[in-house]
Amino acid sequence: MKLNYLDALSLVVLLCTAQGAQGAIRYVDGDLTTGLNNGTSWADAYYGPASVATAMTAAVSGDQVWVKAGTYKPTTTTTRTIWHTMKSGVGVYGGFAGGE
Repeated sequence: MKLNYLDALSLVVLLCTAQGAQGAIRYVDGDLTTGLNNGTSWADAYYGPASVATAMTAAVSGDQVWVKAGTYKPTTTTTRTIWHTMKSGVGVYGGFAGGE
């Protein structure tokens, strides 16, 4: 089967679009106390009590949230009726050392 010019062009456009559609990785490090706190790298990871919630709020479908190993509670109080909220299409991965 021969590919004509239009088929070849369509294939190239499709491949280029798929490459650019990759989502962002948002980093969370509960031990961090410095950096930009914008989640763009381990050095500037989201930190503080609301770090996971902040990362999930910023994430959009196709993004990944990478969480450094540790315990992350959805609140600093003892309230048991508060939880972390997930988003459809956002991958959440944990147990990282923080330098990957």
